Amino acid sequence: MKLRFKIDGDSNIVCYEQTARGCFPTPHKEFKLEIDGQKYTTSIRNLKSGCTSLAKTVDATGQRITRATLCLRHGLRRGQEVYIEAVTPLQLYRLNKSANAESKPLREGTQAKEPTGQKPTVHTSLTLQQFVSQLGHWYGRYIQSPHFARYKNIEVGLRQKASDVGYLEPGDLLEIAIWGGDEERHQLGTLICRNNTYDNVKTHTGEAIQELNNPSRALKSLFRINYVGPSYGSKILRCICPEKHAAFDYHVRKACKKMLPEMSDRETEVIGYVGFLDICHRLHALVSDPAPRPEGSWYIADIEMAMFQFALEGGTLL
Repeated sequence: MKLRFKIDGDSNIVCYEQTARGCFPTPHKEFKLEIDGQKYTTSIRNLKSGCTSLAKTVDATGQRITRATLCLRHGLRRGQEVYIEAVTPLQLYRLNKSANAESKPLREGTQAKEPTGQKPTVHTSLTLQQFVSQLGHWYGRYIQSPHFARYKNIEVGLRQKASDVGYLEPGDLLEIAIWGGDEERHQLGTLICRNNTYDNVKTHTGEAIQELNNPSRALKSLFRINYVGPSYGSKILRCICPEKHAAFDYHVRKACKKMLPEMSDRETEVIGYVGFLDICHRLHALVSDPAPRPEGSWYIADIEMAMFQFALEGGTLL
C-alpha cells in the first residue's frame, strides 16, 4: 500500500490519511526510510490535527538531519506530493516521488547514486535572479560533498569557542587550513603556526571576533597575522560567525569576477570581500527554498556554500 504524503510550508512530510497510523510502527519507534537509494533512520509522530508526520531523522552516519535539509538533499519542494510504501512492514519503507515509481533496494556494498530530485537545467552563466531559483539545489549538492562533512564539526566548535573564550589559538587556525585544503597545497597552517606567536594569534583573532559586525575591520584584524590573506581570513570568519560571514576563496571570486572590483592589494581585497558579502545578502533576501538551519533560517555562509558548489562546477554569475 502506498500512502500519499505532502511537503508542507515548514518542510514537514505529512500524510493526511487517517489510515496511515496503522501502517507504521508506533510513534517514535524507529524504522528505516530509503530515499533515492540512501537510507535514513526515522519515526512517525501523530499530530493533534489527526495527520501523521515523519519525526526525528538521522542519516547513515548517525548525524541528525533537519526536515529542511532532508528536503533540500532530495529536491523535495513545498506543496509536492510523495508516496511512502512498506518494503518490509514496520522495518523498512521507501519514499517515491511519483505514485508509479518502482525503485529497487540498494544492494549492500554498492554506492548510492547521487539523488537528482528536481535538478535544474545547468547554465554556465546566470544572473542572481536566475541563480537564486537554483540555490537550494546547489546547497544540497554541497552538503553531500567532503567539504561539508569536514566543515560542520569545525563550525560548531569554533563558533562556541569564539563566543565562550573570545579568541582562537594557533591549533585552531591549523585545523581550518586542513579543512580548506590550504595545508595540503601550501602548508599554510604550518607556516602560520611557525611565523606567529601564540599571543599574536590570540590578540588578532580576538580583535576580529569583536568586529564581526564590521566585515572590513574584522578581516583587517586577521591580516595582522602573518600569512593570512583574504581567502584564509574569510574562512576563519566563516567558521566563527557563519550567520554573517562567508569564505571568499578562489572559486567564488572567479565566479563573481564581473560583479567585483579589481583586487591588487590588501585594501582592495577588503573592498572585494565586503562586495562579495553584499552579493550574498542580495541572494539571502531572495531565497525561498526551505531554510536548512534548525532555527529555520539561511546563514550567509549557507548562501556562499551554494555559490561555491555552482562555481566549482564551472558556473559564473552575471
